[in-house]
Amino acid sequence: IFAAPENVVDEKARICRRNQMLMMITTFMYALIRSVKNSGIFDAYVYILGGQKNTEVGVIASIFGMSSLVLALPAGWLIDHYSRARLLGFGSVVLTAALSLYLVVAMVKLGGLPIVLEFTQSQSSASYSLFADSLPHGHRADAMSTVAILRNVAGGTGPFLGVILVHVLGNEWKLSILHEILLVVALVELPTNWINTLWRDVEHHEHADTNMSVKGGDSGVGETVEVKILTDAEK
Repeated sequence: IFAAPENVVDEKARICRRNQMLMMITTFMYALIRSVKNSGIFDAYVYILGGQKNTEVGVIASIFGMSSLVLALPAGWLIDHYSRARLLGFGSVVLTAALSLYLVVAMVKLGGLPIVLEFTQSQSSASYSLFADSLPHGHRADAMSTVAILRNVAGGTGPFLGVILVHVLGNEWKLSILHEILLVVALVELPTNWINTLWRDVEHHEHADTNMSVKGGDSGVGETVEVKILTDAEK
């Protein structure tokens, strides 16, 4: 058994704590952003933009579902083969560029915003994986419960904020007002996307019946594997 230097252990503990905090923040913010958009504002925006037809609303809803289905397998493969922190950083750059374009040129194409939203959702697998690996063994239940609570609180707060924005900006279902609300939400999403560049890779822990823990290198693929035999007290 090779004991890690104390400063290395402290650094890894610091990274794990930071990853946990990043998960809490991004979970709350993304849930808040989605709940504002899903409170009827985005559907009304698409309905008016599409000439007051429900067909466009259904098409956009289909894009959401199909995007999640299509992206699930590639996202899982990428997470297994590449650095999760780098994938999150790359996704943040893409999303920031897309949102910046939306803010600069006032993009109003029906497919634009859902694509951005689905790219955001594709990051969730990497962030959840890193979050799970950043938790001390035996403490995942409490941490996952906290994340779920934050998501539910944000989900309940978003529609209320949407009502406030509608009231402040005009209290009418007009395309210009709805577009302004979506622009405000996009401005909030920009710093939230940037936060995802702060994630760092941590090793994966497996506690098997063989009384052994296998830990991979911080950058994922190609690193040296360290094997540590657990005592009965550590299991």
